[in-house]
Amino acid sequence: MSSIGPFNLASNEISHLRLHGATRTGYRVSATLQYNAMSHECNIDARGKAIRMIAGWIFLIASLALGLVAWLLARYWLWYPMGGCFAVGSVMLYEGANRWCALRAMGIKTPL
Repeated sequence: MSSIGPFNLASNEISHLRLHGATRTGYRVSATLQYNAMSHECNIDARGKAIRMIAGWIFLIASLALGLVAWLLARYWLWYPMGGCFAVGSVMLYEGANRWCALRAMGIKTPL
C-alpha cells in the first residue's frame, strides 16, 4: 500500500491519497478529505445587510408571482425560474440576517 503525499485543492485539503493496488477492474484509490469550512463571521456592514435583505424579499416576492403565473396559466416551464428566484432570495435573506456574505468568505471582493 503506497501513499501519495498530501496536496491542496483550493481551501480543501486531501490529507491522504492511497493506491491500494490492482483489482480486476482497475486500480483502487481511496482519499481522506480534511474539509476546511469558510469562516462564518460577520463580514458585511449595515448597508450590505440592508441591501441583501431588500433584494432577498424582492426575489421571494418574484418567486411567488412566478409560481402564481405558472399555476394560473399552466406554463409549467416557469417553475424553474421560480425555484431559482426562491433559492437566491432565501440565500440573500440568510446572508443579510447573519451579516455574512458567502462570496466574501471565499475571498471574492464585493462592492457592498
